[in-house]
Amino acid sequence: MLPKTQSRIRTIRWASPACLALFCFLVAGCSQPEQIRVYRVAKEDSRRGQTPAKVTVAKEQRMLGAIVPHEGMTWFFKLVGEPSQIGGVETAFRDVILSVTFSGAGQATWKLPDGWSQEIVQGITYAKLKPADSDLEATVTTFATQGESWTGWVEDNVNRWRKQLALAEQPWDLMEPGLTELSTLNEGSDVAYFVDLRGTGSGSMGGAPFMNRAIQTPPATAQPQVQDGVKNLLYSVPAGWEETAAENIRLASFSIAGETEP
Repeated sequence: MLPKTQSRIRTIRWASPACLALFCFLVAGCSQPEQIRVYRVAKEDSRRGQTPAKVTVAKEQRMLGAIVPHEGMTWFFKLVGEPSQIGGVETAFRDVILSVTFSGAGQATWKLPDGWSQEIVQGITYAKLKPADSDLEATVTTFATQGESWTGWVEDNVNRWRKQLALAEQPWDLMEPGLTELSTLNEGSDVAYFVDLRGTGSGSMGGAPFMNRAIQTPPATAQPQVQDGVKNLLYSVPAGWEETAAENIRLASFSIAGETEP
């Protein structure tokens, strides 16, 4: 009996390490796999070191203007600048406009305040007025009155000025209460108006008055025959004028140096 017992003991001794290894393997196999760990790493700011874009803040501008009718022509008076500058010459500028009279030839004249100077240009820009001790400059321009009504013509031009100050257009019923009538400069039913606007534009953008209205395109027709005598048109160009290329049915075209829009 003793030998059999010893044999069994040896078998158990040899079997124990094997069982233990198998047990550990099974336990390891049944355990949860190691989870994937996620780390957040701060990304270097690609904008670091870059120069920030400059932000330009538009300055407020104030425009004083007047629209005056006279014998089929419209006279525009305009002064633009920073509000603090305009405030110092506002009364004097109004006095200039209220002093306007017209000669028999239809030319406007006015009385300058003390210290003011003027330059008569005699073109689309009729005159430039400079207040005393200031870098401001008022302009006086003139155009032929256009449109079906004087009210519509005034509305178009006030809206043109509003665009120059980056302001939205207005219909006449909203615009009229903000205008001041200059009764001494009225011509019949055509009312002269004083305008006071504030905005952030330059005050010098936009087209000339006649460019705001739609141009009616006539029906296509054959080019008219130019008479031989007209082909050889002779003329002299005044000082400050420059001849430009003539187009379509024009015989000649010129630009005038130093002209500015009203």
